[in-house]
Amino acid sequence: MIENRISLKFTASEITQINDAIETLVTLVGPKLIALSEDEKKRLSKISDDSIPFNEKVAQYAVSNPEFIPQFWSADEFLIDFSAFRDLRGFIRLIDQVYTNMQDTSMLAGSESDGFARAYYGAVGQAAKMGVPNAQAIYDDLSARYESLRKPRPRTTPKPEEE
Repeated sequence: MIENRISLKFTASEITQINDAIETLVTLVGPKLIALSEDEKKRLSKISDDSIPFNEKVAQYAVSNPEFIPQFWSADEFLIDFSAFRDLRGFIRLIDQVYTNMQDTSMLAGSESDGFARAYYGAVGQAAKMGVPNAQAIYDDLSARYESLRKPRPRTTPKPEEE
């Protein structure tokens, strides 16, 4: 027998609660978020783990020694931005862990269900070849999934020119 590593079922109540939690997250955070273009993402400087202690020290010094703040910068805005960075980074870590595990669990559940579906399809195909009642109709219905694979593919290499 094939190993079944997952047997997961959500109750209707759990699905409602999860959707409500996601909706709450979207409602609370969504209006505060900004979407960047790929070009903008490339141009922006990034804070790495190595940069965080530096920024934390700057936050302390900007408060204790404001005389060094360049005139065209705002310490208040820096503190707001850095605080938002730290808060969002914490949220992202939690969400990323849940997201990654959800992706992995979804992949495993999909793989196991697809394995069963393929095995069932194979068994129906064998039954159809043996003339078992109902098997051919089921096989024909299920084989639509593979029709696009059976169609001849257009030539991808150019025909040699005739002389």
